[in-house]
Amino acid sequence: MEKFIINNIGYIITIVGFLITFFITKYSCKKDIDKIRKEKMMEKIQDVPMKLLDLMYSFQKNNNPQNLIKTTDEFAKILHSILSYCGNDAVKIISYIQENSYNNTFKKFELLSSYSILVSQLKYDLIGEFVSPEFYFKIKIKDYNESMKSEIKSEVNIIVRKLDLSSKLLIK
Repeated sequence: MEKFIINNIGYIITIVGFLITFFITKYSCKKDIDKIRKEKMMEKIQDVPMKLLDLMYSFQKNNNPQNLIKTTDEFAKILHSILSYCGNDAVKIISYIQENSYNNTFKKFELLSSYSILVSQLKYDLIGEFVSPEFYFKIKIKDYNESMKSEIKSEVNIIVRKLDLSSKLLIK
């Protein structure tokens, strides 16, 4: 047996080297394919948070039935993008929004809270950084006060817990 190993050591080293190279190349190719896939996904959803914010703004200003139809069509496009390219948590949030929209069961700040959570989640999906959903309200609501803050905080935290989302989306 020793003689066999000594006589064939070159072949054994070559075969072991080949196997190591094969597995390293396979792993590297898999990583590259995953990276390309993720880049393509990011390309497809990079403008979704901005479109969603624009849509939320138009919901606030919407008095004309013609505009409502337009915003509904825009929402459908955003919904399709999220369903097609976004992660599981973003899909959970959009499903929650859709379910409550159809049932018309939103409480006072629940819809806006849901959208602000969705925007925060999309931002995390895109750049890996969590931003508090509360910032949307601080920026958009002129008379954002302590009583409103406690209602919104409560609503956001209820939704985040109900959907089992990252605790980083909770408002402290």
